[in-house]
Formats: sequence, structure tokens, C-alpha cells
Amino acid sequence: MRRIHLAFAATPLVFLGALLLPLAAHAHAVVIEAQPRVNATVTAGEVTIRLRYNSRLDVARSRLVLTTPGGATVQLTAQAGNGVDELVAIAPARAAGGYRVRWQVLTLDGHLTRGDIPFRVAAN
Repeated sequence: MRRIHLAFAATPLVFLGALLLPLAAHAHAVVIEAQPRVNATVTAGEVTIRLRYNSRLDVARSRLVLTTPGGATVQLTAQAGNGVDELVAIAPARAAGGYRVRWQVLTLDGHLTRGDIPFRVAAN
């Protein structure tokens, strides 16, 4: 008899969790593909930055910033890629060392997400 009461008491909690699960799953943009890849080593020059997300983006309100090995920051001109879920930019990465692309995207459902992609430029 006692087990039945516990089962009925837990039912509303399980139902509430099931309702909230779809909201949590789509709350923030996640990078699902990156060029260069995280911690990749590339050759010096103009590097194409291509980030694809799991959500549709508001490109006009999204930002990409490159941090150089010396700590300087460069605002990159982010443009829509091949789809509504992709940002593309050209980054000046001429000096050898560690770089970081800091991204901030706004999804079309209004969620703001931030992150970064570290990569290295090889010495010539």
C-alpha cells in the first residue's frame, strides 16, 4: 500500500520534468562543427573561420573576436555561411603562436550563448 502512494506522489514530478526537457534541450546554441578545429594547428596567413551550430542564428547580432598570441583582439566580420546555422569570417593569423576565436551568438529563439575555439599557427 505504501509503495502505491509513493508512485502517485512521484508522477507529477516526472510529468513536469518531461515538459521541461524540450525547453532545456534547445536553450543554447552549441558548436557542432568548427574550422579550424579546437586546438588545431594551421599555417600562417588568412585563416577561414567557419562555425556551425545546432540552432538557427541571428547573424546580425552575433560576434566573432580573434585574440592573438600577444593578447590583442581583432573584431572579425561575421557573415552567414551556407546555412542559417553557420558563421564565417576571415581571420588575420600571420604570427606563430596560440590564437582564440571568441564567439557570441544569438539564436532566433532569443538565447545568447558564448564560447571560444583555441587554435595554433605553426612557425614557418
